[in-house]
Amino acid sequence: MPGEGLRRTYNVSGPQFDRIDFVETTAISADDELLGDFRIATAGCPLALGTLNCDLVVLGQQKAKIHWTTLDESDLVSHSLMRSNDGQIWEPLSVQPATNAIGPNHYSYTDASAHSGVNYYRVLTRGLDGFEAYSNIVEAQFGVAGEIKIVIFPNPANDRLWVNFAGLEGKKELSVVNQLGQVVAVHATDALEMSLPTDDLAEAIYFLVVTTPLGVTTQKFEVKR
Repeated sequence: MPGEGLRRTYNVSGPQFDRIDFVETTAISADDELLGDFRIATAGCPLALGTLNCDLVVLGQQKAKIHWTTLDESDLVSHSLMRSNDGQIWEPLSVQPATNAIGPNHYSYTDASAHSGVNYYRVLTRGLDGFEAYSNIVEAQFGVAGEIKIVIFPNPANDRLWVNFAGLEGKKELSVVNQLGQVVAVHATDALEMSLPTDDLAEAIYFLVVTTPLGVTTQKFEVKR
């Protein structure tokens, strides 16, 4: 029977994982022979998952599209998108099966019923053997519908769209979104009124998504010549 032997543990860290424990056990048998046992125990973010990154695009009032990307998946089970209003209590929104493919692997989900105020989002990835890994946290803030008053003119617009913020001070971020949900232009201002060039936009219906200190509001406009 082997004796008690010696046990050595080595800790290694790297960019794709929190920690790896190398555990080496050398036991001495009854015949004074050296028996070596070498194994690896992983902890933290699994080696089977590369970079897990999450971002979002605000599509309109109470609506946000969350994207996340992974690199080089293997032995993963699922990705669960979660939402929280306080960063402490999280509720699941969507569970998507992992592709387990060499990356990049892209996933997305549209939250069409976000709460008023701040919404936090993160992705929980689960794999075989029970390991778990979390993405970074992203947030979107929405105001109460009707709380933000913004006037746009002319509508339809030709080569320019004027936006009046009705006395609302502070930084405003404006995104022009087409009917496919693609952001085609981004602007920012601290002014109470600004003009947006539309001469480079094709004739179509667009949505102006305005993020303000009070939340997010959306106005529909048309480019027509």
